Amino acid sequence: MKTRLALAALAAVALPATTARADRPRIAVMEVAGAKVAPDLRERMTHSVHEGLLASGADVVDGMPAAATGPGGAPCDGNGCVTAVAKATVSAYVVRGTLEIDGRTYELRLEMLDGKSGELIEFREDRCEICTEGEALEMAGVSASALKVQVFKKKAAAAVAEGAAAAAAAPATPGIEASTPATPPPATTTEEHRELGWIGVGVGAFAGVLGAWLISANNEGTCNGPGGVQCPRVYATTGWGIASIAGGVLAVTAGVFVLRGKF
Repeated sequence: MKTRLALAALAAVALPATTARADRPRIAVMEVAGAKVAPDLRERMTHSVHEGLLASGADVVDGMPAAATGPGGAPCDGNGCVTAVAKATVSAYVVRGTLEIDGRTYELRLEMLDGKSGELIEFREDRCEICTEGEALEMAGVSASALKVQVFKKKAAAAVAEGAAAAAAAPATPGIEASTPATPPPATTTEEHRELGWIGVGVGAFAGVLGAWLISANNEGTCNGPGGVQCPRVYATTGWGIASIAGGVLAVTAGVFVLRGKF
């Protein structure tokens, strides 16, 4: 259990760093295609897509030539063409767009492609009705920025899910108990313990006083006769006094330990 939690924590710590690197990917922007779109508008639309990706935090390749759409300006539809563009620009991703115009209605489709395989990762389709060219260009920038955020939010979520799955599937380390060990109760003193502790301290103190008195009474006895010099009985109490003091010390020590919850 501890190992799984550690792996999950490691994934949580590593994820922000991974996300930070992924937030600024290198993206190649291919010229926006469109059979009925004038070359200058295609160029400006491509520039708007470029600016939208920059605004979202991407590292966008500058100066993509029109020939990047394919040999002789033909549409770059195959995966091989996409991977060739990514390799030539040292990019991890390629963005490709298609623009259709019907009167004052602009329809834009943007695709984010994997630079290694050429496969489609995500796409967006946006439509601007009864728009000016300026509004259509603004739509292109917003669409490109939203596509980048959409792609990398999905990748971050997948990374979190993968890390959680790896942590759940990790086997427990041999020799480590999988279940959480029971936490020992804190060393607290109950009322009964405190009462016993104070009794021990009191008995110990009394024994100490008694021992001191017995030592002081050693060699004393009942004396009578003229001048009080005949003592038929003399008390020998030193041994008893020492024993009493020793017992008192032990009783006081035990009482203190009980009060502190050691027993």
